[in-house]
Amino acid sequence: MSDFNFDLISVGGGSGGLACAQRAAEYGAKVAVIEPHRLGGTCVNVGCVPKKVMWNAAGVALSLSDAKDYGFGVTLGESDWALLKRKRDAYVLHLNGVYQRNLEAKGIMYVRGAARFVGKHTVEVNGSQGTLVFSYARLNELWYGGADDDIRLYGMRRIRAEHPSHPYAAQWWPIGQGVGYGSSFANQAADLLEGWPDTPWSPGFRDGAAVQAVCDAMETSAASGRWVSVREVLASAL
Repeated sequence: MSDFNFDLISVGGGSGGLACAQRAAEYGAKVAVIEPHRLGGTCVNVGCVPKKVMWNAAGVALSLSDAKDYGFGVTLGESDWALLKRKRDAYVLHLNGVYQRNLEAKGIMYVRGAARFVGKHTVEVNGSQGTLVFSYARLNELWYGGADDDIRLYGMRRIRAEHPSHPYAAQWWPIGQGVGYGSSFANQAADLLEGWPDTPWSPGFRDGAAVQAVCDAMETSAASGRWVSVREVLASAL
């Protein structure tokens, strides 16, 4: 994202971060909240709030089972677990929206991304548009989260190269088998032969160069300890 100046930046949009940001804005400060997931933090999204909904549901079930002992003629029916879950999740989403509208009403900028301090007065936001995580220990997996993801998606999701939806999975890789260099070369050769001589080859040179630029940006970022954009890598290569 571009550079911005603020009087106060809340790293994290949980209960404490939101309260601090809104009170500062009420006193006239220019404020931003940086949060990679849903607003409200652990308590609202995966902790206190959904837990209490489920706890209350259990309490209602217990009271209904004891009702006859207290003189109430109650006929018990089947519980609708799916309905309970939908209503619980809808209530959490409602709270997410309330928090976001409160920020907007107070003129607070909400940035969806992961933040870190890179200086005494500078916060860098990685993943403002999306985040990728790759581990050499698991070559056939990629973890991905997009800033434009549905708000109901909490956290990152795993992309598996050997999953049945992968274009090569049915022919080459059974589930659970790691993807190695040999498999990659075999598939490249199959692509070339299948497209010979008239069919456009995909991926082609441009795709390969784009992937290499991303890899160079990752390696440069790791070596320098700072965020490195693909655009910066391409500029230095020209």
